[in-house]
Amino acid sequence: MKIKRRKLFITMLAFILMVPSMPIHVLAANTTDTSDEIYTEDFSNQDLTGWEKDLGAGRFEVVNEQLEMETDGWVAGSIDYQQYHNTKAPEFKNARLSMDITVKNSHGRFGIVYRHIDAQNYDYIGYDVGGKWIRAEVRNGKKTEKELPVKLNVDNKKIRFSMEYVNENIQVIVDDTELYNGPHTDNDAGHFGLRTWGYTDNYAFIQVDNIEYEKLRENEQTEDGHYLVSFKDEDHTGGWGKVAGNGTMEYKDQAMNFAADGNTIYADAYSPNMENGFVEFEVTPKTSGRMGFLFRFNGENDFAGFGYDVGGSWQYITGNGKYGEVGNKGLKAGEKNTVRIEFINDNYRLTVNGDEVFNGPIDAFSTKAGKAGIRTWGYGSGDTQGQLDLHKMVMGEFSGVSLTPSSAIVRTGDAGLYDINIKISETNNALSKVTHEGKALEAGKDYAINDAATRLTLKKEYIKSLQKDTDSQTKVILEYEDGFKAEFPITVLATPQASDELYVKDFTKNMDGIKTVNAPKSHAPA
Repeated sequence: MKIKRRKLFITMLAFILMVPSMPIHVLAANTTDTSDEIYTEDFSNQDLTGWEKDLGAGRFEVVNEQLEMETDGWVAGSIDYQQYHNTKAPEFKNARLSMDITVKNSHGRFGIVYRHIDAQNYDYIGYDVGGKWIRAEVRNGKKTEKELPVKLNVDNKKIRFSMEYVNENIQVIVDDTELYNGPHTDNDAGHFGLRTWGYTDNYAFIQVDNIEYEKLRENEQTEDGHYLVSFKDEDHTGGWGKVAGNGTMEYKDQAMNFAADGNTIYADAYSPNMENGFVEFEVTPKTSGRMGFLFRFNGENDFAGFGYDVGGSWQYITGNGKYGEVGNKGLKAGEKNTVRIEFINDNYRLTVNGDEVFNGPIDAFSTKAGKAGIRTWGYGSGDTQGQLDLHKMVMGEFSGVSLTPSSAIVRTGDAGLYDINIKISETNNALSKVTHEGKALEAGKDYAINDAATRLTLKKEYIKSLQKDTDSQTKVILEYEDGFKAEFPITVLATPQASDELYVKDFTKNMDGIKTVNAPKSHAPA
């Protein structure tokens, strides 16, 4: 029997960030809780301390480093099952539970118990005769059950059983076959256990080994479906963990506190692996600077981000040590601030409390998809070490489009002479509006768009309205339903102006200064 503690999560976090395609639920653990959240049991010894019987009779013992459980007939004339639960393992409300099960008979009749509160209140997944699987709930001793939609006969076979349960939703998988993924019932946190039953001479007999039991976080979402970490309690803290450095991370007062001790990197392993999108942090700075907000995070040496330093300075920062100043906008120390980063291909926009700090390309950034993270750094102690509270994080994906051409130049005198046609790449993302300097343009009057939304035409009358007395640069922005914005820069050269001074030359008397280069003799000067 063995229990893996918090330190395992750090190793797993580093590993999954090196292998982004690995399923994210592998990281279900909480580095901020001192309780054990990943439990394993391989029955390498005879000790079954913690396994307590609810009722029933039969064998329950370790044989050849496997747990053997065999029901032994009817008990008290009406009880035909035996059931145990493991009190040494943590009590989880949401968890992933898996184990090897060898079925040693031809009629099944075993169950995997979860959210076991007491002998009268629990849930279980059961295997019965003929390949039938059930999901059952027991409340105050009364059982109700429903058959799973997929039948799978595992008589006299060894299987890997796995299930995940988050609130009222469960997923059940046997080997590579999904038996169920949908609603069941909600319940409080509880232990896991095992159950066998039978009748006449056909009683259940199973061997169990390699149990893995790990806490799962509830994946929160905003109303529009974006990834959310609310920090409203310890079960809603995402997959945050420290990746590198000596700093600390602690959940307290509905926020996650990140404190530097030199350069320290943290990441949310549950956050989406995202190439184009946005991430928004609601933070309270505890020091005057030295904190970074990361995206496209793939490891301590592979990320993009914006760092906030003393004096209100913002810089772009990368995992390979590149940096450069992008703007200046102070965060309010001791108060909540909103830092939002939008990243679309190689274009980036940083806003602080709604004010734009930077908008443009950054060649140093990688465009590889990645997760969200935090960086703190500093030296010495106190205010020289970056520290902040993270109250909320939202991360959403953009379904981007490309524009062809990517920009336009209107020459002097040409404004109003022709339309500008823009080809838009195909997307399922709906165009919601076209704007200029924060104001929506009027369809039909200022622009036209085809039915497939793949060609936008800026009307020549609208183009003429952009021309000024001096050369001007502006942007027309295509805004989509998911928040994606495609910018189309337009440079309009100034209206030609007549000079106030006129120069006049009278050629009636001579042709001084005029030289014939090439002309018919009839046109040559006399």
